[in-house]
Amino acid sequence: MKGKVQFKILFFVLFIFSLIFVLLISNETITIADSQKITWDPNTNFNDGIDNWKYSRVNYVGKLDISKDLRLDYTFGLAQDTNGKVIYGGDDTVIRDSTRNNQSTYYSKINTFLDDNDKYVSALFQQGWKSQMTQLESTSPSSGDFMLVPDRTSSAVSTPDYSILTNFLSGKKHYQGTDANGKPTYKFAGDFIRNNNFGHYDLRMEVVLRPSPSNAAIVQRELYVKNVSGSTQSFGILYGEDTQLNGNDAVPIYALEKNNGIYIQSSQYKLLFDRSLPDGPSNYVVSQYNSASMDWTKGFSPANFSGTGTETKNLKYGDLILGGSGGIDTSYTMKWPYTTLKPGETAHYVSSVGVSQPKYAVPKVTKTYTNKTSTDGKNHIGDKLNFDLKIMNVGYNSNWSFTKLVDQIPDGLQIDPNSLVLKNTDGTTSKLPSENYDATTKTLTIPPALTVPDGKSASIQFDTTILSNAGGTTIHNLGIFSGIDAGSDDAEERSYTATADIPVEKTAFDYVFTKQVRNVTNGETTYKDSTNAKPGDTIKFKTQFTVNPASANSLNENSFIYEVLPKGLVGEIGSAVKTEYTNPALNGQTSFTDTQNMSAWIQKIDPGNSITMEFPATVTKTASGSISNTAKITPVTTSGGANLGTLHTNIANVVVQDTNISGFVQTPSLIDFGKINYSPENRLLTNISTIGQLLINHSAPTNYQVSVAYDNDDDNTKIKNETGDTLPPSSDGLMFIKQRESDPTVPGTWKPITSSGTPIQSTFFNATSPNLTNYVGVGDWKLAVNSQAKPGKYTGTLTWAMEDVPN
Repeated sequence: MKGKVQFKILFFVLFIFSLIFVLLISNETITIADSQKITWDPNTNFNDGIDNWKYSRVNYVGKLDISKDLRLDYTFGLAQDTNGKVIYGGDDTVIRDSTRNNQSTYYSKINTFLDDNDKYVSALFQQGWKSQMTQLESTSPSSGDFMLVPDRTSSAVSTPDYSILTNFLSGKKHYQGTDANGKPTYKFAGDFIRNNNFGHYDLRMEVVLRPSPSNAAIVQRELYVKNVSGSTQSFGILYGEDTQLNGNDAVPIYALEKNNGIYIQSSQYKLLFDRSLPDGPSNYVVSQYNSASMDWTKGFSPANFSGTGTETKNLKYGDLILGGSGGIDTSYTMKWPYTTLKPGETAHYVSSVGVSQPKYAVPKVTKTYTNKTSTDGKNHIGDKLNFDLKIMNVGYNSNWSFTKLVDQIPDGLQIDPNSLVLKNTDGTTSKLPSENYDATTKTLTIPPALTVPDGKSASIQFDTTILSNAGGTTIHNLGIFSGIDAGSDDAEERSYTATADIPVEKTAFDYVFTKQVRNVTNGETTYKDSTNAKPGDTIKFKTQFTVNPASANSLNENSFIYEVLPKGLVGEIGSAVKTEYTNPALNGQTSFTDTQNMSAWIQKIDPGNSITMEFPATVTKTASGSISNTAKITPVTTSGGANLGTLHTNIANVVVQDTNISGFVQTPSLIDFGKINYSPENRLLTNISTIGQLLINHSAPTNYQVSVAYDNDDDNTKIKNETGDTLPPSSDGLMFIKQRESDPTVPGTWKPITSSGTPIQSTFFNATSPNLTNYVGVGDWKLAVNSQAKPGKYTGTLTWAMEDVPN
């Protein structure tokens, strides 16, 4: 490297001063005869993702850890003794038929609760609270759980008359199993058979309790309904709970973000009920519970199954919906769209509950997409999809450090690496470098280096294109979010997952259109989606269009294939471009009319036939980076009469590696130390986020060192506020960085940042990895704040340097 390469960044600390400074700084038992017991296999009748269900005569309790002593537990039936301690199973009423009395139902009830060092903390109403908890009927008698209503206008929906678990499951059986992560799962299964004034139904059902697949402390309450009759059946599904938190039956209810659900909260605990998940409810409402005549639809408008609910209000996170004063006994109802099932069809309904305690984060991760091309609600080959991978912290007075996102792009999707965007917790966006995507492994790896407080969210967004090989399939895409709960005792990095399923339509015209590349100068003989190159290299592209043998239609003639080379690549004017058909008699060649453009007329291609084109190009791009190249065919018409317009290939990438120049591709643009209130004491602040990444280009096979400098004597770079006040350094220094020994995952040692530069790693770098953001993320910087500091927004300048070190 030729000397030092310097880049500057800004950082700030915002002081909030108070007071003096106004400035910033009837009893009926339902008995089921043995002849009515279900005989179908619980492992094969529903596609619930569990294949090891076993019949169980007693209940067991599943546990999800939040901290060393706090857990979210889940079971069917009793889980508490008269001393308020958790019982980890043994309730044999789970195999009994259910009973009802007035507004109450007994046995087999869904039970989710907090386990605070074996102390039972209720999350829904428990009859008799502690004194009667050895009476097995006392578990959530007033909650409706899943309820089925026959009509769109059904109203006056009570727990005893409409609850699925407590009244209507013929041959009910209780099972236990484990999910893919080895976590306990429980379910009831049975037949819902009615032939009276209520309705005419022959349905098969199961109610499942399982941990969220995201790995967060969230339990999913799920209902599967299968039509086993020979005719179409219609019904509506509700889920209702009488809320209670640690014995408080009048707990207030607040809104989650964007009308996505609710949470209840005390000074010690917080529980959330989220509807923004696959197969989650479409409507919800909060209402006062009436122990004499509770109607679970009374809060909707109109007050029946067809009504809308609280989701129509423009509520913000933390808005109070009901309660807070006057001792209101609160409850909530979730509702799904009215369902019509044809014979053999299955419907799925999901409700969830999560939990937290002050200082603990609850990461809620989602992966969603928006089709930017089609407006018919379906996904088609060639459509562009915008993905949003979002992390929201729904914890309690907590912070979650977002350290890494990994997304391996699956077959059938092509990412645009130049479309990467980070949406920060304050709603602002920043473009991310394309270097975060590895085209060879098709893996996106981003270290956002952000702290997400509760009630806030951050997301990574990018565009993709559906490729031709995805027709008639469902693409499964998984995002892995990693981070650290700042309130956790162990500060261990944990990962949470979110998936998106993208069903793609299959058309009568079934084809594959691909483009690949190889580096001729480097001696490559195999075409790939991506290749590395340097200026002056000769590369070769191969474009192939195939009409699959199973296609019902052919490609008509009179289409043209176009190759347009992007900036950084040139073709040779007049150079031959080989075109090969499956039928050799059609073979020929064309040529580039200028250094960037080529087009060729395509003859008719029948099913099972193809055209392949190959041509060379020269790399002229001198700076490092990726060159994306596609080809297209237009106009496209088929023998079936379809006019498909223009078809595009996937992206073939040429990754240019500049071997002559090393330097910084990107440095952080902001290091945020947050806000503090005035206090007459010296403090050391740790940064809560780092905006921007630390990306380098160093392709030479030599050792090198990366350092950062701060000069407190230079008036142009020193830390000061709007009025020129400065921050005096402590005896140890003013700014510090957590210097690693050999790897960003080790704890590191705090080192003052000097004017001559402080290495971010005590040993030399000897790899060519371009992304060093994990060295400068959340918690990697400290700032000394003197007790005499004045109010204001402070900014300063850091200088980055990279230099080669002799091997």
